[in-house]
Amino acid sequence: MNIKEIQNIKICETLKKIYPDKPDKDLLYTYNVCLKLRQQFMRETGEIFENFIENILMKYNIKYSKQINIDEKGIIGTKCAHRIDFVIGDIEKEKNIRNLIVLSAKKTCRERWRQDDWSLSIPPKKFLLLTLSDDYPKSKRFNESETRKIITSKKSKNDDRIYKLSFNDLPSEIGFEEIKKIKFIDNKVKFIDLFCGIGSFHYSLSKVGFECVMACDIFKPAVITYEKNYGIKPLGDIIDIEPDKIPKFNIICAGFPCQPFSNIGKHKGMKDDRGMLFYQIMKFVHYHKPEIILLENVPALLKHDSGNTFLKIKNEIIKGNYDVEYSILKCSDYGIPQNRKRLFIVGTRSDLKINNILKFEKIRTKTLSHFLGKNFNKDIAYTIRCGGKRSPINDKHNWDGYFVDGKEYRLTIEDCLKLQGFENFELCGSKNEQYKLVGNTIPTNFTKLIAEKIKNIVI
Repeated sequence: MNIKEIQNIKICETLKKIYPDKPDKDLLYTYNVCLKLRQQFMRETGEIFENFIENILMKYNIKYSKQINIDEKGIIGTKCAHRIDFVIGDIEKEKNIRNLIVLSAKKTCRERWRQDDWSLSIPPKKFLLLTLSDDYPKSKRFNESETRKIITSKKSKNDDRIYKLSFNDLPSEIGFEEIKKIKFIDNKVKFIDLFCGIGSFHYSLSKVGFECVMACDIFKPAVITYEKNYGIKPLGDIIDIEPDKIPKFNIICAGFPCQPFSNIGKHKGMKDDRGMLFYQIMKFVHYHKPEIILLENVPALLKHDSGNTFLKIKNEIIKGNYDVEYSILKCSDYGIPQNRKRLFIVGTRSDLKINNILKFEKIRTKTLSHFLGKNFNKDIAYTIRCGGKRSPINDKHNWDGYFVDGKEYRLTIEDCLKLQGFENFELCGSKNEQYKLVGNTIPTNFTKLIAEKIKNIVI
C-alpha cells in the first residue's frame, strides 16, 4: 500500500464520522473538490494581500522590489532560487538578502521562514508578515490570534518572538522617512511645458490644480492649438529662451523630440540636432532646480547606441542631484485600447527622497469596438502615428485602417483624439497638420496617472 492510499483511508475514516452513509468514492471526490476550492481561495486572497502591501508601499513612497529570487547563500537575482514577495531597499546596491527587509502577507511564506532549512541560515535584516488593517473584512483576514514572526540578523536564527503588525504600522517599522513637501509658489504648484505640442502634460497637470507658467514649441499649428485650449501662448524656439527670464516653477515637463531615437527615424541620436535638445532642457533644471523632472520619449531610446545614449541622459540628470526612475508604459494597460508604448523618465530632487512615481496598478481596458462605439475587427488599436496615413490596410505601415462590419474604415481626427485621451478638445490647422499633432502627442491616460501620483504623494 503506497502513501497516497494510506492518506485516502485516513481521509475516509475521518469523513465517515460526519457522513457515515456516503461511499468512500464520494467522500474522496468531495474532499478533493473542497481542497481545490481552498487552494484557489488561498491564491486569490494571497493576491489581495499582495495588492494591499503594494498600495501602502506606493502610498508612502517606499522603495521596493517585487518577486525577487535568492539562492542558498542569499544572493539576489539567481535562477535557482527561493522567491520573495517584497524586498525593501536597494537590491542593486546590496546584492544580498541579509542587508534588506522582506515583507509578505502569505501564510506559506511565514511557514517557510519558520522551517529549519536553508532559509533560516540566511535571514534577512528583518522579515515581516503583515495582517490586514481593521477596516478590511475579517472573513478575508488572517485570524487575529495568529502569530507574526520576525527574523532579524541581530537575533539568533531561531528567533521566535511573537509580533503583530498592521499595514498602518508599516512605514515606521521599516524606517520610513517622511517625504518633504513641494514648496508652493504663490499657493500653487507650477510647471513649465517644453516641446509642448498639444499639451498632454498641461491637459492632465491642470486637472489636479497645477499651473503652467511657460510653454514652448516651434510648430505653428501646435502653438495655435495650445493657446486655443489652454489660454497660454507658447514661446518659440527653446534655444532662444533664457532660464532667468521665466517664472519659478516646481515641475519641468518635456516630451523632447523622439525622431533621433525612433525605430522609424534615422537613429542619429545625439548626433541629430534634435537629439541635442535634451541639453536645452537641462539648462532650465540647473538654473531653477525644480523638485520634479518629467520626460517622455520613445522606448527605442533605451537601446539606442547600445544603451549609451540613455546612460548619458540618466547620468546628466543624476549629476544635477536628482534620483532617476524610468518605465515603458503601454496604453492598453491603462484604460485606452491602443498599442502605443512610451518611455517615461522621472527625476526627483535627491533631498526630497521621492520615488515610485511611475508605479501604477493596471486598469482594465475596454475593447476598441466598445471604446469607439463601432464594430471593429481588432480589440486593440494600432499605434497612432504621424506618417503612413491611408497606407493599404494590409501594409506594415498601416495604422489608421480597419474593417468595421466588414467594410474598410479609416480613423477620423475625433477617433484619434479619443484614443489619445483628449476630450472636448479642438485641434487647429489643416487636416494633415491635425493628424500630425495628434500622432505626436502623449496619451493623456499616462500623464493623468503621473499627475495624480505627484499630487497624492507630495502635496
